[in-house]
Amino acid sequence: MKLLEKIKQNQNRKLMSPSVLKVLEEEELNGAIIANRFRYFFLFLISGGGLINLGGMQDAELKFQGFIIYGIGLSFYLAITLLHTRILSLCEDKNTIHKFGFITILSDFALLTAMMFSWYRLDSPGNFNYFLKNPASIYFLLPFILSLIQVRLSFTIVSIITFIGIHFSSIFYGIYLGVPTSTDWKLYIMGDQIYMSDLLVARPIAYSSLALAVAFSVYRTIFMVRRIGTIEAEKKSLSKYFSPDIVEEITKNPEVLSKGKRQEVTILFQDIRDFTKMSENMPTDELAEFLNEFRKRMTNVIFSNGGTLDKYIGDAIMATFGTPTISENDTQNSVNAASQMLSSLKEWNIERKQKGKQEIRIGIGLHCGEVFVGNIGFEDRMEYTVIGDAVNTASRIESLCKQFQAEFLISEEVYKKVKQTIKAEALPPVDVKGKEKPLQVYKVIF
Repeated sequence: MKLLEKIKQNQNRKLMSPSVLKVLEEEELNGAIIANRFRYFFLFLISGGGLINLGGMQDAELKFQGFIIYGIGLSFYLAITLLHTRILSLCEDKNTIHKFGFITILSDFALLTAMMFSWYRLDSPGNFNYFLKNPASIYFLLPFILSLIQVRLSFTIVSIITFIGIHFSSIFYGIYLGVPTSTDWKLYIMGDQIYMSDLLVARPIAYSSLALAVAFSVYRTIFMVRRIGTIEAEKKSLSKYFSPDIVEEITKNPEVLSKGKRQEVTILFQDIRDFTKMSENMPTDELAEFLNEFRKRMTNVIFSNGGTLDKYIGDAIMATFGTPTISENDTQNSVNAASQMLSSLKEWNIERKQKGKQEIRIGIGLHCGEVFVGNIGFEDRMEYTVIGDAVNTASRIESLCKQFQAEFLISEEVYKKVKQTIKAEALPPVDVKGKEKPLQVYKVIF
């Protein structure tokens, strides 16, 4: 029961994301078009085979009647195929296309059964073995093949149910007519007797096994489309906040985000100086373009150094290094990121100056410490973030950039970890809100 529930859940289109559903529907439509083209190919093969069979007949009257049977049957098949082509090319309603797919399946079974029965009545009336042993029954496989091409599990189910119904109805009709039976396989193959275990067991098992394989292939295809689509959607969403390497790690191990934990993280705060005054004189479209370009440049730097974008706060940016997983170089990476942000801004300011635009100044503050890392919120609105005193401290340090007329300040905790790789000047300890002791910060010198 659990397996059936899982299959049903995976096939439930209401649970699929819009992007996955769109891809699946496109593939189903493409499959329907290809299956329709296959029908023309099958028509060519069946017509050729029929002409060869009719050409070998010596009885002129039987040959003429055979031409009529083939002509009517192939004309009906062609008419259904042409109508299907028309619907696929003109109809935009997916339900109509889907429903006509069922019509083609049922019409194929009905047509083949009618032609086999007509040949039995024409060529060997009174001997229903002619119908039961007719090798043309192999064409019952065609609807299964087409259902696989169309990526429709419902088509496969309808195909096997229809086949089983026709097959057993034919056997019972043969028994009703008094068809002789035998347990001798040779008499079954060479004579006019039927071997019940083959008709009742072997053939249904063979066709059902094929149907099961086709159904599993269709289910597997749908499952893979859904899974790949979901993963790609998750990657696209995660790529807004995490670097590509971290995104890859998260998709392989989703539990990284689902569990909250306490760990040491380096927090970076960045803010644009005098942004309020500058933005008041900017047209709204120019302001939006400016913020988008600024955030793009800064976020790319964060990602290239293995950082995580925690959030945008107006014109400010908060990033973390060491989330969701810790590495030995997190603090050094954060310092590198801050340095590259300033370099990127310098290049951008040269471009802006050439265009007659105002230069941009920023302040960056870094601090490291233990915080809570995890998803915060409720079911419909979750946010992956960090919480703790270290976050507030990092924000306070960034604010001190204004007081010390500095671009880049770091805490003593950060300085101890990276002092071998940077040049920094110790500034006077400062009393800040929320701290009992004065805060020691360092100005990074380039």
